[in-house]
Amino acid sequence: MTKGEIYKYVGDEIIITWKEKPGKRNNNCFRCFLLCREKLERDQSKYLAKYDVKPEFRAGLHFGEVVTGELGYIRKEITFLGDVLNATRWIMEECKNQRTNLIVSDMAASLLSPTPLLKEIGPVMLRGKSKEIILHAYRPEQ
Repeated sequence: MTKGEIYKYVGDEIIITWKEKPGKRNNNCFRCFLLCREKLERDQSKYLAKYDVKPEFRAGLHFGEVVTGELGYIRKEITFLGDVLNATRWIMEECKNQRTNLIVSDMAASLLSPTPLLKEIGPVMLRGKSKEIILHAYRPEQ
């Protein structure tokens, strides 16, 4: 539907990747977030009845090149390496500070068609970075 691929599960997180063209076509990477949110909202009563909790999630969207490689001898695994993965993790963590469920890097936002749902929050210093990065927050109510 949005042409993303699940790269890896890390605890209760899912890392979804897109190649550049399919990711930006129709804002697919952003739409994936919206579709997941819609599905959780539709099924909210089921989760509340069974687990007594409303599920929520946070997401970080970033763009960049990665190096792919095959690791392992007996149990082989394709892995992605690169700063983009680390930066995306810290972008997602910034959701807590910004009280939002999605943060998009300026680099990723520049590849997407403009949407009023994303508001620039300005430059932010992410952990492990030597310079600030401009971020955009998901703000559906504004």
